[in-house]
Amino acid sequence: MIVRTLLLVLTLAAIAVAPAAADETLDAEVERALAAMSLAEKAAQLSVVSDYPGFDFAQMAERRYGNVMNFGYSDGDMTKLAAATARSGETIPLLNGIDMEYGFRTLFPVPIAQAASFDLALNRRAARLMAEDALLSGVDWTMGPMADLSRDQRWGRTVEGAGEDVLLVSCMVGARTLGTREGGQIAAVKHFLGHGFSEGAREYGPVELGEPFLRDVVLPPFRTAIATGADITMAAFNAVNGVPMAADRHLLQDVLRGELGFSGPIVSDWEAVKQLRNHRLTDDPVEAVAIALRSGIDLDMSSDQYRLHLGEAVARGLVRIEDVDAAVRRVLRLKFAAARRHPAIPADEIVERRAAIDRETREVAIETARRSDVLLENAGDAIPLRGIRRLAVVGALADDATAHLGPTPGHARAAEVTTLRRALEARAAKSGVETDYVAACPQSCADAEPGDARIAMAAQWAAKADAIVVVVGEHEKEIGEATTRADLRLSAGQTALVKALVATGRPVVVLLFGGRAQIVEDIREGLGALMMVWFPGSHGAVAAAEILFGDVTPSGRLPFTWPRATGQSPLSYDAPPTSRPASPTDRWTNRDLDLPPAPRYPFGHGLTTAPIDYGAPTLDRGEATARERVEVRVPVTNRGDRRVREVVQVYVRDLVASRARPDRRLAAFADVEIDPGETRVVALPVDVAELGFHVEGGRWIVEPGTFRFFAGGDANADRSVDLRVVDGLDVAAKDEPVLCLDRLTKR
Repeated sequence: MIVRTLLLVLTLAAIAVAPAAADETLDAEVERALAAMSLAEKAAQLSVVSDYPGFDFAQMAERRYGNVMNFGYSDGDMTKLAAATARSGETIPLLNGIDMEYGFRTLFPVPIAQAASFDLALNRRAARLMAEDALLSGVDWTMGPMADLSRDQRWGRTVEGAGEDVLLVSCMVGARTLGTREGGQIAAVKHFLGHGFSEGAREYGPVELGEPFLRDVVLPPFRTAIATGADITMAAFNAVNGVPMAADRHLLQDVLRGELGFSGPIVSDWEAVKQLRNHRLTDDPVEAVAIALRSGIDLDMSSDQYRLHLGEAVARGLVRIEDVDAAVRRVLRLKFAAARRHPAIPADEIVERRAAIDRETREVAIETARRSDVLLENAGDAIPLRGIRRLAVVGALADDATAHLGPTPGHARAAEVTTLRRALEARAAKSGVETDYVAACPQSCADAEPGDARIAMAAQWAAKADAIVVVVGEHEKEIGEATTRADLRLSAGQTALVKALVATGRPVVVLLFGGRAQIVEDIREGLGALMMVWFPGSHGAVAAAEILFGDVTPSGRLPFTWPRATGQSPLSYDAPPTSRPASPTDRWTNRDLDLPPAPRYPFGHGLTTAPIDYGAPTLDRGEATARERVEVRVPVTNRGDRRVREVVQVYVRDLVASRARPDRRLAAFADVEIDPGETRVVALPVDVAELGFHVEGGRWIVEPGTFRFFAGGDANADRSVDLRVVDGLDVAAKDEPVLCLDRLTKR
């Protein structure tokens, strides 16, 4: 026993010493490399060059750049890059990055779709597989995850994030950060800060953020990303409260580094250093470099300003060499640490690993889609399809592989995509159902006039079937960066196509492509069902076919509030109360004159194909202190005859507070499988310390009082139970709770 105890003590001591020893050797490696560098070589380490047509690979052979991006889209350019790097004799690793928000060779459903799963473990696993997939091709840096909340559906980059809710976004960002690092890639959380709140949702626009809102809503996902290991933070294009992010020393140094504790490199967004002149902070490129470096920008993405002007900035005394060295240290430390964590993959292992990853990635991509497709309506009980012998599949988007891949296709190949047409034909054949495919017109008649003869012909042909599936919505060029839309309605041609099909009298199921809400008011009447299939990626269409034929029950939930009209945006479920709360019957309240105050679909909405009942929630105790954890217990019953996956949601309202607090906000969620006739009591833990808010000056407080928990299947949940919090909490920002951290790091 004495020997065993001694061995245990020695083992624990070794574990405690090992990280410190590793840090010492890493620091020594960094200092040796730094001491051998000229100022020009330091500038190269702080520069990121992008691939472009006709790129001169001699620049890499001559060590002009220490980091690259966008070469991973081309096998040929990756081969040339490797050869040029070898000729350079450089021993310091390159950072080699691309935008790959939802996959490299095999694409998952887009990030907003993954968020609709409300499944952290699945999102983490997906991120790991994406990273492993890319790393096999030498891409070791992903520009993500995106931590921006999106509350305005006009914003095209809604597709890249996890929606409007601060808890859900924080959880998903943390899961994706962990998965990315587990897969061996460097994770660059973006866009710090407030990029999703630009005026009118117009890309790159200015943002005005009061301090409590900034801290309550905008910062928490970044805090979670950093706590779960984000390697790089990307500074946004936009100005916050009049200061461009690439020049905002307060937010980058005091908040990001000081309060959030981020110690890694900060990279600018695309050409943001050069664009400081567009903000008119200076007309001198040398001064722009000095402003950016002094403010905290370590890596200059694609504008080449550091490489061209950093030497002069130092010579003119605008930048201290100590600040240059500090930035280079952060970059080198990241590179050397990443190389130690994940050594280069031997060439003879790549083929075998590729085959294994491809198989697993395909399986997980389909499973992600099964949990992400959102059944918005099923008024005609058209899903699942029953008793049919012939199915019409209508709309060119159903067979457009490029559209399935979405706005950021990574290194995916359109020829390898399972389209909705192919998936539906394959699944229908298993049930002896014949299928007819009718393209109608390009992009499902997105650009057609309502009277286009092809629409009438498609309806005439589809009427011969027992049921109709039509695919409409956005295509890949209408979503992503710089795709703000002033009108979110389906096009006149697509609307006419759906109406013509409904007029046949056959049950019509609409499958909606997209990465944000679209206004569907003009097509709802007479529909059998409406389901959001997002951009399904390489194989997600298989899941949609399974749901339609009843193999899988739909379980996706909306990660944003879906408006009735574009003019309702921005819109979120957690708005604070007003002096005159919205009333559908009272004009003199907080509402639009020409619209009901409620959205079309609330946050968290999503139907299953079995009736689900929620019982009254209970608490494990009626009182708690601000530093305790309580458990909300929610009985959920499956009244149907099919096993379902239900996403149970708990919302909280602070009944009386010193400032106007949200009517309710998501406090916890969990997914649970429930058999037919079964009642499950789902226990959801809530840390009372997370129920607080920020006040001016950045402090986090929880006030004593009564908090009401609502439990149900969306943000309109009405079954409730009250908790009395008997004391308060008042801490500095650096000591406030990190949202979702316990759920993400528990084993």
